[in-house]
Amino acid sequence: MTNYSKELGIINNSLKAIQDIVNLKINLEQEQLITKYNSILHAFELLKERLSECSIFQSSLQAIEKRHVEVINYIEQQNIEDAFTIIETYILVEYDDLKNIIKNEQSLINNGIDTSSNTFEKLKQNNYLTNLDSKLTEEMKTYWSTYYGDHCPIDFSLHHAYQELTGKNEPRLITQNVLNYSVVPYLNDLNIGRYYSDKNVYDLLVTSDSHPENVIKRIRGYYFDSNNDPISREDVFKLLLKTEQDLIIKRSLADDGKAVKKLHFNAFSFYLNNQKVLLKDIENQFGSNFIVQKVVKQHSKMAAPHRYSVNTFRIITLRWNQEIHYLLSYAKFGANQEPMDNSGEGGVLVGISKDGVFNNYGLDAKAKKHYTHPTTGFNFKDLESFPNFENFITLARQLHKRILHHNYILWDIAAGEDGEPIFIEMNFRGTVWRAQLVAQKPIFGELTEDILTELDQFHSEQSVNK
Repeated sequence: MTNYSKELGIINNSLKAIQDIVNLKINLEQEQLITKYNSILHAFELLKERLSECSIFQSSLQAIEKRHVEVINYIEQQNIEDAFTIIETYILVEYDDLKNIIKNEQSLINNGIDTSSNTFEKLKQNNYLTNLDSKLTEEMKTYWSTYYGDHCPIDFSLHHAYQELTGKNEPRLITQNVLNYSVVPYLNDLNIGRYYSDKNVYDLLVTSDSHPENVIKRIRGYYFDSNNDPISREDVFKLLLKTEQDLIIKRSLADDGKAVKKLHFNAFSFYLNNQKVLLKDIENQFGSNFIVQKVVKQHSKMAAPHRYSVNTFRIITLRWNQEIHYLLSYAKFGANQEPMDNSGEGGVLVGISKDGVFNNYGLDAKAKKHYTHPTTGFNFKDLESFPNFENFITLARQLHKRILHHNYILWDIAAGEDGEPIFIEMNFRGTVWRAQLVAQKPIFGELTEDILTELDQFHSEQSVNK
C-alpha cells in the first residue's frame, strides 16, 4: 500500500523553511535568502521526483514550480520585495494545497480505495466518497481476507459509495476487478464466449419463441432469410423493402450499444441517421456480420420514460449447485431519442425488485443519480409496478438451462405490448459495480460466502499447480 509519509514530511519541512523566510524577511541579506531558498528548491526537486508517477499531483506541482521560477527571477533582479510577495501570497498557499491533496489521497488509500480505477473517478465525481468510514474499511478487509484471501486487489470505493447511497454497510459487494479476475473466468467458459454472443444464432441456440422477428441475417458475408435459408445479395434489399416498416439493425458479434441503429422506412426507401441508404451503405457500416429485425412493440409502462428506444429489463442469473438462481434486476432506459437502451450512450438504469416494484430514481453510466429522465423529464417515481414480472424472471431462468458453458449470464428482456417477455440478448460479464448500486443489493446475496470460498480454493490450487 502506498504511503506518502515521506512526501508529507518534505512538504512540512518546506512550509517551515518558507515561513522562516517570511518571518525574517526584514533582517535577511540577499545571500542568506538565496541560501535558504536553494534548500527549498532542492527539496522541491526531490518531491517532484517522488510524485512523478501520480497524475493527481501534477497540476499542483506545476503551479508551485511556476512560482519558484518567478521568485528566482525577482531575486536575480534584486527585486526582493516582489519575491517576498510571491512567496507569501502564492507559494505558502500552494504548498498547503498540495499537502491537503496528498493527505486526502492517503486517506483514500488507507480506506482501501484504488484511486487509479475508472470506478473511483465516477464515484468521486458524484460525491459518493466524501464521508469515508475507517471502521467500515476494517470490516471489509476482515471479510475479504476471511473468504477470498489476497488473490487480487479489492477496491473498496464501491463499498463506501454503497454506504453513502443506501446507508447500509455491505461487505458482500463484488468489485469489478474481482468479477473480471475471478468470477467470470471461473464461472464461464471464455473460450466459447464468442459463439454464444452471436446474435445471428439466438433463434437457433436460445429461443425461437419470445424473440424479435428476424428479417435477414448476414454471416461472414453470406445472407440468410428469417427461416435461415440462404438468399442472394440481389434479394436482400427487396426483403427489407417488403416489410414497409422501420427496422432495427445490429452488428451480430458486438455487445456495444453503438452497434444498434434504426432503419427508418419512408416512401419505399430506408434512411439511416437521416441519410438515404442502399444495401452497400449498410454493408459498409455494419460489415460482414449483422442482423435486421422488426421493431419490438413494447409495453406502455416501459415506453413511458423514453419511447424512442426499446427499453429492457436486465436480469442476472447464476447456475450454482445444480440450480439456476435469480440474482438481481433493473430496467434500462435509452436517452437522446436513440434506439438503444445502453446506459453508456446516455441512458439510465432503474432498479426493480423481483416483485416488479421500481426504485424512484436511476443511475447513468457515471453513477449520477437521476430522479427524472435526462431527455424526456419523465419522473421515475411515476413508474408503476410492472405486472407479472415473475414471468420475466422465469423466462431468464428457463433460457439459462439452454446455455451449458456459462454459469453467470446477464439477460436483456423487453416487454411486449401484451406485457409478455421478449428475449433480446445475453451477456456474460457486465459492469457489476453499477448493477449492485442500481439494484441496491450484492450480486450474489446469500451465496456470496460459498462462492468466494470456492474462488479462494480455485486460485490457491492454481498457484500450487504453477
